[in-house]
Amino acid sequence: MRLPIIASWVLMVLGAVFIVSQSPRLSAEEIKQAGPPPAQDVQKFEELTIRRADGTTALFHVEMARTPAEQAFGLMYRKEMANDKGMLFVFPTEDERAFWMKNTYLPLDMVFIRADGTIHSIHPYAVPHDLTPVRSYGPVMAVLEIMGGQAQAQGIKVGDRVLHKVFASENVQKSAP
Repeated sequence: MRLPIIASWVLMVLGAVFIVSQSPRLSAEEIKQAGPPPAQDVQKFEELTIRRADGTTALFHVEMARTPAEQAFGLMYRKEMANDKGMLFVFPTEDERAFWMKNTYLPLDMVFIRADGTIHSIHPYAVPHDLTPVRSYGPVMAVLEIMGGQAQAQGIKVGDRVLHKVFASENVQKSAP
């Protein structure tokens, strides 16, 4: 017997959750209510600038992943992404974060960002489909995923500054010690 399309979609999404962090997990009902993310060609991109230590900048156009449903789906199933594109995962508080690459086809650089916009750490070339957690190794409020190798190609390093409205001081809540 074939599963109804909605039930098949819910099972696919449940199997595709890739954030391994202290963020709350989605229930099957929450995933069902969230529905699939919008098609890639209608995504709204926001500008994100990285100011390097020497004062020069790198510009990216990012999709925002703010809700648990958006964060759970992330960049899964994407087969291509331009070098100037990415996804910014924003969390309500600073905390240690870990991601994995389940159902992610593209190698990605993961840029872990503190609440003040400072780059805390960079994990280059996360391996597609790898279930090994990629950790921030310290409290961060956001994670920028860009194409694998772009952090090095753009000269982005730990300590550089990410400029985007989510790093405004009024948007930041520190996690409890």
